[in-house]
Amino acid sequence: MDDKVYFVTGNENSLKMGLLIENILYQKKAMKKEVLLIDSNMNLLTTEQIKLNSKEKLLKNAEYFSKNKIPSISLDKLQIDLGIYKKNNSIQTLENKFNDIYIFEKPDITNFKLPLCSDEIILIITKESNSISFLFKFLKQLLDNEIENKKISIVISNIKNIEDSVGFYSNMCSEVSSLLENNFQFNYLGFVNFDEERISISLNKKEAYIQTFPESAFHGYVKYIIERLNLGRTELREDSFFEQIM
Repeated sequence: MDDKVYFVTGNENSLKMGLLIENILYQKKAMKKEVLLIDSNMNLLTTEQIKLNSKEKLLKNAEYFSKNKIPSISLDKLQIDLGIYKKNNSIQTLENKFNDIYIFEKPDITNFKLPLCSDEIILIITKESNSISFLFKFLKQLLDNEIENKKISIVISNIKNIEDSVGFYSNMCSEVSSLLENNFQFNYLGFVNFDEERISISLNKKEAYIQTFPESAFHGYVKYIIERLNLGRTELREDSFFEQIM
C-alpha cells in the first residue's frame, strides 16, 4: 500500500471534526482517490454515504464508490469481516483498493492499536486555554502505551488567520515538548474557521460543505491541509494495516 493510514481525533467538538474530515474525503474523491472511513460511531458523515455492512461491498470494483459517495464502516464490523478476508486470502486485494484510510476516534481512546498501526496522527485542536493540556495528555497516553516516534500533524481550529494559527501552534508544541522527554515529530497542517450559518445550509442540503460552497474559504483550508498531507509521501508501508488491526 503506497498511500497512508491516518488516525484522527482532537479536542474540537465531534460535529466540526466530522465536517472537516468529511470534506477532506470529498476533496480526495474529486482528485480520483479511493478513500475509506473507519468511524467509531458510524454517525460522522452528514451527507449521503455508503455504510458497508457486508464483506462483498468492500471488495467490489471502484465503480461501486462512484458519485462521490464515501464508504464508511465501523471498526467492530471491519474486524469481523477481516477474519473472513484472511480465510479467503483477499486481504491484499482489499489493501490495494484504497489510496487513503482515515480512522476517526473520540479523544478518550481505549484502543491504542489504532494510532499504533497508523502512519500519521492528525489532531484537530481548538485555540483554547485547555489545548496545551489536551495535547500533553494525549501524547502522554501514547507514551504510556509504548507508541513513540509518530508523526503528529496538527490542524488549529477556531482561528481566522494563518499568522495567529502558526504562532499558537509553535508555542503549544514548544511548551508540550519541554514537558515530555520524547521528541515527537510535529507537523503544522493548517488552520480552519467554521462559518456556522453556511454549515447549517450544507447540513440541511445533506451535502458536503465544499459541494454547497465550492471555492469558499473553507474549501481553501481543505485544499491546503491535503497539500500538507501529501508532503513526504514517498515511503511504502512495510506491513499490512488490515492484518495489524485484526
